Amino acid sequence: MFSSIRARIVALCVAIVVVALAANAALNYVVANSYNADAIESSLNAVESGHADGIAANRQMINPLQDAALQGQAVSLASAVTQFKLD
Repeated sequence: MFSSIRARIVALCVAIVVVALAANAALNYVVANSYNADAIESSLNAVESGHADGIAANRQMINPLQDAALQGQAVSLASAVTQFKLD
């Protein structure tokens, strides 16, 4: 099939380029996949932290009002609302 030396050299060069491109594509995929997984993990941790802070703030607002609301004391409820301060 490859009777001349020139055809053999060209075929060898083409094979080397194809293998190098395939190796490069595989390496790029591995690096990009790893980076994306780290970025997603970081984003989820940030969202989780933000939600935890929001839940803590809501509990801080609700807990002082809960006793007064359950006892039906409107005056205590109103005074608890006016005395509430955000830290």
